Amino acid sequence: FAPIKDRDGKIISVIGCGYDITELKQAQLQERELAALEERQRLARDLHDAVSQTLFSARLTSEMLLRQKDSLTPEALWANIRHFTRLVVSALGEMRILLLELRPEGLANTELPILLSHLADATTSRTDAEIRQAMHVKKALPVDVKIAFYRIAQEAINNIVKHSRATEIGITLSGENDGITLTIQDNGRGFDIKNLAGHQLGVNIMRERADEVGARLEIASQPGNGTRITCAWQGEGNT
Repeated sequence: FAPIKDRDGKIISVIGCGYDITELKQAQLQERELAALEERQRLARDLHDAVSQTLFSARLTSEMLLRQKDSLTPEALWANIRHFTRLVVSALGEMRILLLELRPEGLANTELPILLSHLADATTSRTDAEIRQAMHVKKALPVDVKIAFYRIAQEAINNIVKHSRATEIGITLSGENDGITLTIQDNGRGFDIKNLAGHQLGVNIMRERADEVGARLEIASQPGNGTRITCAWQGEGNT
């Protein structure tokens, strides 16, 4: 805007120009709606690929048990019951995670130990490894830190399931002073830390997540000796 003054310096009118941003606002709204639709479609695919398949496997196992309960040996019966239980636990974990991610505030309002527990449960149908959890943190964490640690754990566990051939997976969350430390360890085949071929993308994703919140990520691994991933955050003002 520019004022127009008379000879005495008094403002007698104002010249201005404006832009009609209706189309811009509509385009931005459409972009947000498209992003939300794509996210719902992704979650629907996850629901089908993960939960539906797990529940289908549980159904087949239960039907087999009903048909063959009188002919199975006690050892085979208990083995199938344990398998059925793992499938149900996994389906519940997968469903809880999907429901949390469907709501924008879901992850933000859920404590990190609970998120990690759901993640561990959801993994049980994807691996025969025993998953051990030790959660020793009850303090409230900044939302960005909590979500970053959850995503790092998610990526680490996905990599273990895909590549490690582990029989044991450990998830430990501990706290000291204002900080927290997440450790995810497996007894799988490990890899040469100097040669990240096949692991580079996952490692980069975890490092970026850690850097975003001022956390320190360390990876220790040797061929044949498993892998340990440690992520430490020292607290606000200490990073």
